[in-house]
Amino acid sequence: MGIKYEQFLDRVISLGIEAVTISYPEDPAKLRGAIAGFEACRGRSLGDFGPLLEHATKRRREASARTTAGEMFMEEYFEARCYEAEIEWVANCVSVLLACARLPVIVPPTVNAAKLVHRILEEK
Repeated sequence: MGIKYEQFLDRVISLGIEAVTISYPEDPAKLRGAIAGFEACRGRSLGDFGPLLEHATKRRREASARTTAGEMFMEEYFEARCYEAEIEWVANCVSVLLACARLPVIVPPTVNAAKLVHRILEEK
């Protein structure tokens, strides 16, 4: 019996939140952004990821411009960047599944995402 998409997505998100909690224990802005990025992916359909990632990228670019102009602190930029990065990571993992099914991908899949997808699929 195979894993359902919703279960797969929840597992990617749960593992991601565990990882960023370890990676950013001393950096609340990055941790906050990363967890928010993962949570933004929860319950999303395949068609939701493109617009979600576009919005996150726009938000990060705006934060970068505002940081450069001195209108915001670097912590706010890093929060937006980590938010974007984790949405991209989930889209990357979902893209591995799409590529395996010979369907159009959201983002180009990476080897690291393929390794995680394999690990998750082997759990079930």
